[in-house]
Amino acid sequence: MNTPFLQSLIPRISILFLITLLAISTLALSPVKRVSAACPTLPTPNGSVTQTFDIVREGDYKVWSRMMVPDGNLNSYYIEIDNTTCGVVVGDGAIPSKVWTWVDYRDGNINTKIKVHLTAGNHTIRMIGKETGVKLDRIILRSDACIPADKGDNCASGTVDPADPVSGTPSKGLLATYFKDQALTQIHKTQVDPAINFAWGEAAPVSGAPTDHFSVRWQGNVFPTATGDYTFYMAGDDGVRLWLNDKLIADGWKDQSATEYTSPRIRLTANRPYKLKAEYYDNAYDATAKLSWSGPSIAKQIIPASVLNTHAIGLKTSYFALTSSNDFGKTLLITTKPNINADWGTGSPGTGLPIDRFGVRWEGLLTAPRDGTYTFITESDDGARLTVNGKAIIDDWKVHAKTKRSATIALKANQAVSFRLSYFENYKAASVRLSWKGPQIAESVVPTGVFRQR
Repeated sequence: MNTPFLQSLIPRISILFLITLLAISTLALSPVKRVSAACPTLPTPNGSVTQTFDIVREGDYKVWSRMMVPDGNLNSYYIEIDNTTCGVVVGDGAIPSKVWTWVDYRDGNINTKIKVHLTAGNHTIRMIGKETGVKLDRIILRSDACIPADKGDNCASGTVDPADPVSGTPSKGLLATYFKDQALTQIHKTQVDPAINFAWGEAAPVSGAPTDHFSVRWQGNVFPTATGDYTFYMAGDDGVRLWLNDKLIADGWKDQSATEYTSPRIRLTANRPYKLKAEYYDNAYDATAKLSWSGPSIAKQIIPASVLNTHAIGLKTSYFALTSSNDFGKTLLITTKPNINADWGTGSPGTGLPIDRFGVRWEGLLTAPRDGTYTFITESDDGARLTVNGKAIIDDWKVHAKTKRSATIALKANQAVSFRLSYFENYKAASVRLSWKGPQIAESVVPTGVFRQR
């Protein structure tokens, strides 16, 4: 045995071991430090999955992956963020072989979570099996205690917001998205603004944003304090526009000095939520944006935070490409829909979306108007799954012609509960409808008024 030679290797091995540990541990730290390069291209037997997420607020996220490994000791994979940064996750023999398993930790230590730090906006995450035979088919980002089960529909979400708890408690004010351009496309920061009452002058609207050529979108609900006729006033330097319940009521989308635009008189009902959206852009020099109203016993004033909240009416609606096993793959579009009542025939569900082999997920909160037992009815071509208040009450995830399924659940009046309906279309005709019946409610499509987003 060449003892001097072996001794000479020890320092080198130790250094390599430390470098490896450092590379692995960076994924579990926040803020995350990763290798600034894309992951390597690997042979086809190595499984991979790619998903895009719409991050509402900057923050730290726990990464769940659904994987199947040929051997408990062969379960490492690469994780790539936005095609530019790469890290390695090493498992251990505790992961069972040849079964799909959700994993959120590394090195066999359930307390060592896999975390990433992401800014607001769209981010693409790719996972690639490092060892031959490692398969991955789904990724979930969470900032709460949700534990994925089965295919992960109980936790899956294309839009992730660490500042919005699972309970769905709204924030007072409006959700404000600040953009680094005038066209409302390059997201810089998202935050909650208590009101729209800004005179930025020639300063940046938020830290790190440009002082000129920026834009802002505010979204949420307004709750009138009394029934009557209201007038809205949107003022800005430069462009402004305002929508109420998706109807454009004030439009001054042009370069201009400070100018106020007045809506028609609008009849509103007390304590009912009305969807509100305002947009603004600044071209150059002075920048101001203000939103006011007047109404029953209300002299003209800035709309206060006390009558605003960040919950959007309706359901967050995500469209997906389907995998070969009819699971949801790449996110294609995220939008808002008032309820679930669609018959696309043999056409596309929307511009740029496929006519076949797509999936849709509607999710948010549902509030029943009265105590009692409610019957939910899905009518779909093809499969559908319905979860209400955390309970999977309809599971019809298979290819078929238009088919009705129903289930009952007890709900409390005015108590918001979690809601999710998932649907997939295989080929040809495509349709899905959700109806209900219950205390003093004849069978009918579940109306917009009972849904709101988290």
